[in-house]
Amino acid sequence: MFSIKSIYPIAEKAKTRSNGQLVIQYLGGPEVMPPPAMAEAVRRGVVQMAMIPVEYYEGMVGIGTVIPLSEITPDEERANGAYDYINSLHNKVGLFYLERGTSLWPPGQFNIITNKWIDRPQDLKDRK
Repeated sequence: MFSIKSIYPIAEKAKTRSNGQLVIQYLGGPEVMPPPAMAEAVRRGVVQMAMIPVEYYEGMVGIGTVIPLSEITPDEERANGAYDYINSLHNKVGLFYLERGTSLWPPGQFNIITNKWIDRPQDLKDRK
């Protein structure tokens, strides 16, 4: 089973570093919404962020298994243009690709997406 427990230290760090202006409230996973429906919920503004594998919304972005099979770091993806390409595919359907994440056990990846461009943590203020 995938563990989301890493979201709590990330949320706390975001709150601390933004002096309380950015609060990430984790609502839950499949007990709140079926994971395959999460990307569409983000696109429609029902929720503002989702952390899900691209396989759950691959039909929307047409990226196949490029993200899960990447052998380079997210920093390298930003430097070589891969991030921009991945984000351009998301933009076509009204999504913004924020970052790729990985879980330690079981091995796997998830993506953080939203429906508005985020340049800085303050841009997430007042988002659900």
